[in-house]
Amino acid sequence: MELKNIFIFILILLIIILGLAFFFQGTNDSGNDKVIVVGASNFTIPDGYEIGNDNSDGAKNITNGKNDIFIMEHKGADVTKYINDYDAYFNQTETIENLNISGYEVYKLTPPNTSNTHHFYFVKNNKVYDIYHWDGNSNIDSEVVKILTPS
Repeated sequence: MELKNIFIFILILLIIILGLAFFFQGTNDSGNDKVIVVGASNFTIPDGYEIGNDNSDGAKNITNGKNDIFIMEHKGADVTKYINDYDAYFNQTETIENLNISGYEVYKLTPPNTSNTHHFYFVKNNKVYDIYHWDGNSNIDSEVVKILTPS
């Protein structure tokens, strides 16, 4: 009978230890595990941002209450097509800066006569994505790096 009690005690202790381990694993805030799913891809949400409302074009929004960043998935993997379409739509030619962020070839578009808007085009999972803002976010470059860097 005493061996049975020891076995039950060890079993209960083991269940408590495993339960605590799962509880603390689920509440570990040491890293940023917040992601936003856009189409076929996941992106990291930078610290201080949360998921906001999608815009009328269907782009996903992340916001820190002051700045909004939008992420949109396009069909196909031809980045040049979307850059040319953007130029044609606004009848202008943007300044294009080539960047390499977390292994992605990123094209940063800045429209003429403004620094309030930027578009970052790249291919992920055979789809073109566009990360953009309209609100003059002075930290947009570092935020895009965080968005594209796996947590």
